[in-house]
Amino acid sequence: MSKAPKIHTIQSLLARTVEEGSCRLWTGYLANGVPQVHHGGKMVPVRRLLLTLAGIDCSAAAFVPCNCGNSSCVEPKHIVQLSFRHHMSAMARTSNAGAVKQIRIAKLTQTRRASSRIGSVTVAREIAISAESGPVLAKRYGVSRSTINNIKRGTAWAAGANPFAGLLGGAR
Repeated sequence: MSKAPKIHTIQSLLARTVEEGSCRLWTGYLANGVPQVHHGGKMVPVRRLLLTLAGIDCSAAAFVPCNCGNSSCVEPKHIVQLSFRHHMSAMARTSNAGAVKQIRIAKLTQTRRASSRIGSVTVAREIAISAESGPVLAKRYGVSRSTINNIKRGTAWAAGANPFAGLLGGAR
């Protein structure tokens, strides 16, 4: 005989939380960082269920995050409904999509170039205009032939290889 599906109430859901400041942090199951609970025979997001149990109409297309920024918070006062567009906009503001990501990419590129034996734009220019073969240049500079070929093609060290590199958008 199978068990009857669990039906939650607002009180039963909030009993599975821990108060931290003004937030109520979910102590149960998280699927991709989203609080989930087994309700009525299926897994449902806790925030959406809380809104539904409180009598608030929750559109199926709406995203239901918390405005406090804590991904495991299920405090009813913090729950908001967002359209896809507004949700993506909020995610972009809170992610590393801005200046932090650009700084990180610049540091990674700088580190990668510093660890390469081709340490300057001047050397990359010399390689790009050289008439010598790839294997000869690779041996001289202590790098792989693919690195030499990428420099000659303008896909590596493109800023130093050719001021017009990339203007054709891949068309050759």
